[in-house]
Amino acid sequence: MEIIADSRRLPPELLGLICRCRPHGAISPVTDTLLGAGLPEGCRIGLSGGRWAVLDNGVAMMSDRTGFAGSVVTPERCLRALWKEADLPLGTAVAMMTVDPCRVMGLERRAECLPRAWMPI
Repeated sequence: MEIIADSRRLPPELLGLICRCRPHGAISPVTDTLLGAGLPEGCRIGLSGGRWAVLDNGVAMMSDRTGFAGSVVTPERCLRALWKEADLPLGTAVAMMTVDPCRVMGLERRAECLPRAWMPI
């Protein structure tokens, strides 16, 4: 199951419920980051068709603020939401963002994917 762990698409309570009901190896936190990732709040991002989005609390909102235009959540923001807002242990949140995606892609034996025993958390 893929989740966008930005605490906007999934409120913290729902994010925590999902993480408690499914084992972390069955959940893959992902981002759907647009061009504006890393830009300051309030910046405008050009969309197709001459439309604009405005960055607001980690989400690109349509310029009239009536709906989401996309996300600008970064992986470290997802990690923070899983740890602080979904109340997962830090080691579990780190594994969900690093080791588990490697396993899904079949890369868990590569040196870039640290085994859990190597995590100093």
